Amino acid sequence: WQTVLKHFDGEANVLGVTATPDRGDKKNLGRYFEAVAAEVTMLDLIRAGYLCPMMVETIPLQLDITDCRKTAGDFNPEDLGHALEPYLEQIANILAEVVPFRKTLAFLPLIATSQKFVGFCKAAGLHAVHVDGLSPDRSEILGGFGAGNYDLCANSALLLEGFDDPSIDCIVMLRPTQSRPLYAQAIGRGTRIAPGKRNLLILDFLWQSRKHALIRPAHLVAETAELAEAMTDETEKAAGTSQEEFDLLDLLSEAKAKREANLRAQLEKAAKKKGSRVDAMEFCFFLGAADLADYEPTFSWESKPASPKQLESLERAGIDLETVKDRGHASKLMDLIVTRGNAGLATFKQIRILEKLGYPNARTASRTAANAFLDARLPKRKAA
Repeated sequence: WQTVLKHFDGEANVLGVTATPDRGDKKNLGRYFEAVAAEVTMLDLIRAGYLCPMMVETIPLQLDITDCRKTAGDFNPEDLGHALEPYLEQIANILAEVVPFRKTLAFLPLIATSQKFVGFCKAAGLHAVHVDGLSPDRSEILGGFGAGNYDLCANSALLLEGFDDPSIDCIVMLRPTQSRPLYAQAIGRGTRIAPGKRNLLILDFLWQSRKHALIRPAHLVAETAELAEAMTDETEKAAGTSQEEFDLLDLLSEAKAKREANLRAQLEKAAKKKGSRVDAMEFCFFLGAADLADYEPTFSWESKPASPKQLESLERAGIDLETVKDRGHASKLMDLIVTRGNAGLATFKQIRILEKLGYPNARTASRTAANAFLDARLPKRKAA
């Protein structure tokens, strides 16, 4: 597609559309495109009711894949297949207690692994079936699964795309990956809404992989790796306990609340220090823009150094310039300042003084009210 775009370079307006708007993908697209015009995330679609709520349960079974090699940027399927084989029977026995009450789709590294897994599932009492691109009765199998004749349908990669059964309400991802788009594709087979469907249950496992970071359910909704790790820690701590299923949105809210509490503690500690400058991250949190504290550049222009004019404006706002990462970061900080200014809200410097003087709800005070209060309390000051 780069060849096509270069042909029209400088002569046409270009609109790009992608179905996989994850951060890694956006960084690649950011080499060509200059801005995100509109974005709808999985989180947005769940909240709007277009996708069903997602629950996650971590099964207390450790699966060791530490010796699996990487091929073409992800785990080698052959290695994964061999690593999982010793656990297949145990996994099947565990699923026999869960999936009879849900329509379950399972993904495995290899066709052979999927076939063996289905054999163990049948032995455990499940109505299970395997399907792949060479299955002569593929249409009949998928039709039977759609009709509810099977508890579980297992495959390798056949059903990652072009398969739609909205009634699927459980996904078992036994194909560990470092690819968020791949993981999202697999889980996406169960996110459709359907009559009588309450939610999607994602069954996760205690993967042992010291060398490589894995994509886990939390990565589907968390904006940062830090939040995803905190969410995953919560589900793993509860593995095998009475509280087994977690709503991903609830987990995200709790992780954000804890993170903001930590930021608040940092802010209070910094406020006691001498000096008028504040860390850019603390500045964002202070003004109610905690998400901006996790800023990372997406587009190429954002990675350039901040301009002198940007730095001058941010310095006037009271920000420590050493904590401004780049031009994109400076631009978003400026947007925050301008948005508050256009709304007539008090400046950061005003808020800090107001709070020291005990002004109620200082962070939502108008600039006019702040000036009036400060003029009365500090008659010798200059208006901020």
